[in-house]
Amino acid sequence: MSDLFKKAGSLTLLLVLLFSLSVEAADEDNLVPSSTREAGLLEEIKHLDKLSQANKRYSDPKVQEEIRKAKTKLQELMKNNNNYMVVRINAFIPWDKLFDPINLYYKWHGDNRGFDVNATKSRLSQIIIYDLDGKEGNVVNFVGETIKYKTLTNKVVDGGLMNNEGMKVNFYPIQWAKNPDSWTQGMDAGASVRNPLHKVPIFRTDPPPIKWSYGIALNNHINSSTTIAMLSYSSSYTSFPAHESYVSINGLPYQVMVQYKPKLQFDSFSLLPVLDSTYTPVVEEKELWFDLNVGTISGVVLKDNHPISGAEITVKDLKEKKVFKSYSGQDGWYRFSLLEGDYKISISKKGYQDLIDTFSINKYNYTNKSFNLVKSK
Repeated sequence: MSDLFKKAGSLTLLLVLLFSLSVEAADEDNLVPSSTREAGLLEEIKHLDKLSQANKRYSDPKVQEEIRKAKTKLQELMKNNNNYMVVRINAFIPWDKLFDPINLYYKWHGDNRGFDVNATKSRLSQIIIYDLDGKEGNVVNFVGETIKYKTLTNKVVDGGLMNNEGMKVNFYPIQWAKNPDSWTQGMDAGASVRNPLHKVPIFRTDPPPIKWSYGIALNNHINSSTTIAMLSYSSSYTSFPAHESYVSINGLPYQVMVQYKPKLQFDSFSLLPVLDSTYTPVVEEKELWFDLNVGTISGVVLKDNHPISGAEITVKDLKEKKVFKSYSGQDGWYRFSLLEGDYKISISKKGYQDLIDTFSINKYNYTNKSFNLVKSK
């Protein structure tokens, strides 16, 4: 009888854990951001969730653990309201399938897409999440599944995952300027990964790997009341397959670092070892600027000219249709940090009439709007 109770207790505990995990996931999906920064963090979490499901046939436990740690970091950034930067680097095959340059009897699985910052189908992906306040970074080194087909029948004959051991990111010590709020963070991001299923016995050697190398320096500057971040980088990458990279700070729109695509599918013949000398890297250098100052709207929700807590405040971007939500605090106070644009704000609380107004946000401006609730009739 005691064994039966132990088993029942274990089952109950398991059910409770599963229920709590499902509730947590549901709350995360339904969470409405209260700022551009928070909206960006939620989008990054959703992107990692999609990435973890991108490989339908194969899964790498190491990559899944990196994704889990990165999500935990993103949740910490949201909780602590920290500033952050995200870099996404991808290598992908633009075509649906690719002829094997050694044996045309076979084809390789491609990604069948163009440039897309939110894509989850890639040969390789490297995601760097950097905490600008905590001065520490997390990295996800994702490898896409490799599938080999017969050319005539499209029958799958082999498959697997590339190893992400050749993907690394190094963070260097912070360099501080005379101004204590100005500093530079340097990092190197690199990849050198071969397709383990692509064997070239006639050359007695492996084909060249997919490679990239980024030297990145993030410079944070304080200029009067303006915060500016400048990202400078140099990059090199192999001429096959396609390469793309993007960077965002505090949920601001992603800026393009690199977008390179081979012109022809038969450029894959550069993967032949005998042509390795012509497999030269493409090199780029660039600077990107981020203005981290967004506009702010804040105010107090009142009832009979006294602060009221728990009122739901919803802000909708009239152009982008994005929705932000928050609640008035014990002192009736609310605050949103938003990009430039036109917005609609709605105030609601049970037992009171809804209030609706519009406003515009300009960079650096501070808008104050207070609302006095009226009881429903």
